[in-house]
Order: sequence, then C-alpha cells, then structure tokens
Amino acid sequence: MSNRVDFYQGECKDLAIPAGRCEVFVEDEICPFLEAVEIVRAGWPKFGRAKLRYNPVAADMPQGESMAQAERTAAIGKRLGICRLVNTGIGEVRIEPQWVFVGRVEETRMKLGQREQVLEITAKDFATRLDQVTVGGRRIATAGGESTFNNSLECAFNADGQPNASTQQIQHNGATYTAFAGDGQEAKYWSIAEVLEYLLSEYVVYGQLQAPPVAFIEALTGEKVVDELDVEGKSVLKAVQDCCEQVGIQFAFKTRQAGLGPREQIVFYRPGEGRKVELNLQYTGEKLSISRTNVCELESEKQNEPVDSEVIETIDIQTPIVGMHYVVGDRVTVSPDSRDVLGVRRDNRSIFWIDRVIMDFEKQCTNLRILRKRVYA
Repeated sequence: MSNRVDFYQGECKDLAIPAGRCEVFVEDEICPFLEAVEIVRAGWPKFGRAKLRYNPVAADMPQGESMAQAERTAAIGKRLGICRLVNTGIGEVRIEPQWVFVGRVEETRMKLGQREQVLEITAKDFATRLDQVTVGGRRIATAGGESTFNNSLECAFNADGQPNASTQQIQHNGATYTAFAGDGQEAKYWSIAEVLEYLLSEYVVYGQLQAPPVAFIEALTGEKVVDELDVEGKSVLKAVQDCCEQVGIQFAFKTRQAGLGPREQIVFYRPGEGRKVELNLQYTGEKLSISRTNVCELESEKQNEPVDSEVIETIDIQTPIVGMHYVVGDRVTVSPDSRDVLGVRRDNRSIFWIDRVIMDFEKQCTNLRILRKRVYA
C-alpha cells in the first residue's frame, strides 16, 4: 500500500493572457460579422477613430450577413459602438458592456477581387461632427432669458478688445448659457469657459454631447478672460481649438459608461496634469511578471529644440497586451522597483504624458505616444 498520489496535468493550449476581444454594435444592434481592427484615441487635429473589418466567417453564422448586407447595415452616418462584455456581478453572473469607443460611421471601403473580398469601415468620434458645422452670426440675449439670432453680425468674442457678453444668461434648446449682449445692453468680457460653453451649446444639439460644467473649466483656466477671438466662418472644432490655445489647454472626446445621457463627452485638460499611470519594465534577468511589466518595445526621438519649445522628446511604446484603460492626457510615471527607461526619475524638470493611444487588435498590443515637456520654474 502506498500513500503516493499521482497528479496528471492535461495538455492545455489556452492563452496565458487572453486575447483582447470586443463586440461591435450598430444602432444598438450587435453585429457579429464586424470585428474591430484598430481603435485610436487622440486629440487635435485627428482625434479618435476606429477601424473595422468584415469577417466572412461570421457570415455563415445564424445572424450572419453577406458583405453587401453588412455595408448597408453599417452605412455612413449610423451610430457605432465597440465594447467589451464583462462580468460585474458579485456571487452571480451579470454581463454588462464596457464601452471602449462610440462614434459614427464616416467611411467605407469595399474591394472585390479574385483572391480576396474586403470591407473596411472607419468610424470617428464627435470631433468629426463638430468639424462639419460652421460658426456664423450671433445669438443675442433679450429680456427674460429669451434670445434672438442675428446672421448679419460676425461671431467675434470681445471684438476690438471691448466686452460684448451679456450679463444675463439665456435658455435655448434645453441649455442655459451666456450669449452676446445687444446694442445698449450692459456687457461684460467673455471668459474662456463662457466662450467654450457658448460654442458647445449653440452648435450642438442638446443631449448629443456631454460637456463639463463652466465651473470646472473656470478652475482649469483660472477664470481667464479671452483675448479678442473672431471665429466667423470657422468650424466649431477649429473655434474650440483656437480658444483652448489661448490658455494652453487641450481637449479630447471620451466614451461615457453611464446608462443615462449621451455616450460621448468632451473633456478639457492641461497636459501632464491628468491622472497618473505607470509604464514599467523589469530588470534584465528577472522572471517575467505581467503585473510588473507593461512595456515590451520603446523608441525615442530627441531633437535639439530651442529653449521656448514645449516638447523636447517623443517616445513610442508598445505594450504586450491590448490595454484599454489608457487615455489621452494621462501623466506617465514609473514604479520605484522598475527600470527607468523613460527617464522619469532622473529628470524632475520634465513631465511625461500620453498624447495618443492605438489599440491594435490584430497584433494584440497597444501603442502609446508619449510626449516629454520641459517645465521651467
């Protein structure tokens, strides 16, 4: 008789790190025949976009569609969302979507050949819609919170260096915001926050885009008064960018997870002052730990920049998995027990932040573009 117990380990071919996979929805209907190829998060001037491809294998499924049907389903102008399905239940199974990208189909490309049949779809975030709307005229405040629109006047804030904002707010299309003062009315100077609020309230349909409250933008900009700003004939996107440039802030579009309200939101931030994320690489010879290493490739480009240049280095980093939690504006740090491959610990006069995120579902990795800026006291 023996007390020995033999254990046998069956052959296992599952991935040690599960592959990143997302589901695609068009007009709130799941589309198993479309697969995400790439998702980009970025700010000015290209902003966020997603590239998708038709999967002919899925066409044989019960809910599958032919390529021509898929092109009609994901036609230009339709709402498109990409999400991960996660189990959020405690003690029970509760599957909920975690949205990674929300936008609108803007481009389609079809190729039919002897060897291949390709359908590629490109969706873009709310920046594209703001770029398609032209600023013009002025909404002028009248008595009792009412207003009127005058197309004959140019949309110029603090024109000729003089205040032309109304001291009373108006209510229009479900939003409350500051408008222009009429002739003979008491006027004040426009602040950066009030200009941004005016542009995003006047030219965006209420309920389509979530914008931060004026108090938040005032705190970010220090309640700075806008210099003379003429945006007549420009797109809303360019007008917002011109306003942000005056105080050195940037903006991007993010996906909201909340069930109520719009799925997309615009966020304003100052580079290098966002939340902190770690990019770590273990020392040579250590046993690989995926929890301590999220950098597998790094490429840096430095130039002999003038003193007044903001960005002195551009760093491209590739992660070993598809990391979906990185967002534009995140400040980059390094763990104390990690190799300082970025030079974060060695240089306390610079800040590092994420300028662009590319989630590559084909190569199963995320590519980050990090900018390094010298900070002078």
